[in-house]
Amino acid sequence: MPTKKKEADTEPEVTGPEPNVRFIGKPEVMKDKFDAQGNEVVIEALPPTKINHGDTKPIFLPEAEVQRAGFFHERAAEIVRLYPAQYKLLTTKGN
Repeated sequence: MPTKKKEADTEPEVTGPEPNVRFIGKPEVMKDKFDAQGNEVVIEALPPTKINHGDTKPIFLPEAEVQRAGFFHERAAEIVRLYPAQYKLLTTKGN
């Protein structure tokens, strides 16, 4: 006899703030270094997990996978201002 799933059996969706910043760093190509096959060496762009900025409190960031997918941070504008080539502010559609 088939059983029906009750609403209580399903996991509730985790609701939180929308992601407002995302890591978009691109790999860096080393023009003056070559591997054994003669190809240019490419260094993967790794996002930082901590940003120190002057006398302010350090900015702690999540793991690399989370940063690439997008995450919420209350100091997102400051992160993008400090690293404009590596981070992008996310906005909701229509804004």
